[in-house]
Amino acid sequence: FLEDRELPSTDACVARLIIELCAVVADVHRCGFVHRDIKPGNILFRSGRPVIADFGLVAPVGSHESPAGSPSYAAPEQAVGEAIAPAMDIHALGMVADECFHHHPPRTWDWIIRRATSRVAERRYKDVEALIRAVRRRNWLRNLVVALVVLSVTFVVTVWGSKLVREKRRLAEIEQAEQVAATKAAEALRREQDDYVRDFRLMLMKARRTWRD
Repeated sequence: FLEDRELPSTDACVARLIIELCAVVADVHRCGFVHRDIKPGNILFRSGRPVIADFGLVAPVGSHESPAGSPSYAAPEQAVGEAIAPAMDIHALGMVADECFHHHPPRTWDWIIRRATSRVAERRYKDVEALIRAVRRRNWLRNLVVALVVLSVTFVVTVWGSKLVREKRRLAEIEQAEQVAATKAAEALRREQDDYVRDFRLMLMKARRTWRD
């Protein structure tokens, strides 16, 4: 059972759609044909997976056919009757991806769509497999930046954590040294007081002997 549904618009869902469409188109290309009319209206779904319909404009690779295809999705060379080539379908796939994002693709998709829909066929991806690889690698720079940020934060936390531990240990040592110094000062003061009391008692004893004599 085939059903019609709206195209996805989120990064992951669009990637899945384009990759699955590319897999279908790759089979067509391996058989030596080009679809020439890939567009949202010809994309149906079976059990959640995309299916390309309407093969009425399919033509053999290298043949020369009359201009055909939907103007909004067809490659420029289709309008002038150039030799049929897989690059035409790659252009249409790029336009479908652009349509998914309502012509405002995120930065990770911008270059992919620009290359796939280049007006010069030779500048597009050489085949749908190359387009699949580009879609799968679209987030590599973002992932690299995230990984570097995580590593940087981890490094900073580790360094500052080590500094805090060392500072805490230093303060503990200072506090301990102050406690030792205070204890020694108290003992010295007590000894000094004991000496003073002893000397005072001796002085009193001498004074009493002198008074008796």
